[in-house]
Amino acid sequence: MVLVIGAPLIARSPGLRDRSYFLSFAEKVSTAMIPAPLPRGEFAPVTATFYPVAYRPHAGSGLQILPVIGLQWWVSPNLAVIGGLGSGLTPQDAGLMGQQVVQLLRIGLRYLPGSFTLGPLTPEITFVQNRIEGLPEYGLKWNEVSWAYGAKIGSVNVAGALVLMFQSVFPRSEVRAAGVSGKLEATTRFFLLSAGYDVFRWLRLSVQAKVNPDFITGGVQLSLAI
Repeated sequence: MVLVIGAPLIARSPGLRDRSYFLSFAEKVSTAMIPAPLPRGEFAPVTATFYPVAYRPHAGSGLQILPVIGLQWWVSPNLAVIGGLGSGLTPQDAGLMGQQVVQLLRIGLRYLPGSFTLGPLTPEITFVQNRIEGLPEYGLKWNEVSWAYGAKIGSVNVAGALVLMFQSVFPRSEVRAAGVSGKLEATTRFFLLSAGYDVFRWLRLSVQAKVNPDFITGGVQLSLAI
């Protein structure tokens, strides 16, 4: 599962959060929700990928689990449609009782250009729109763009990608400090490295690592040919 550790930040006053708090947690939560590159068309025209995400929604919370199912359909040899759904429970912020539902939605395209190969490495471009609803202190959406290279070596598939996220964060009015607007924007860049092994012709196990000057995280996922 994906592990993301967010260090609690000191708010300006009890119960209120500053701009850096929201941007720090939004960055880590959104990064945790991104899977390793999904299988390409030679694996299967349609695939379902399962990856459990562990994340901290706010300061003082424990790690929460959000199971995600990603779907991919290759509509042509070099173009795929990507979708993803996730749903889980997370506790309310400090001082509030109970839990609430957190939901993730992903939708996008994946393109394999016919040029820019580097020996056995072939490129791909991915554009995905994402949205998370139900986080106790803020809402979050982002556009995700990546440029990746991948190669298949026997039963092993390796890939590396530069990922850019363009985030919009919507802090809840009851927890944001003075001077924090209802919408914050930020850009995050990180490298994603992954390796996948075809356990069977129809089942792939992948591991991934995401690296950025502010964090290092990783996870596992299972892809099933449909």
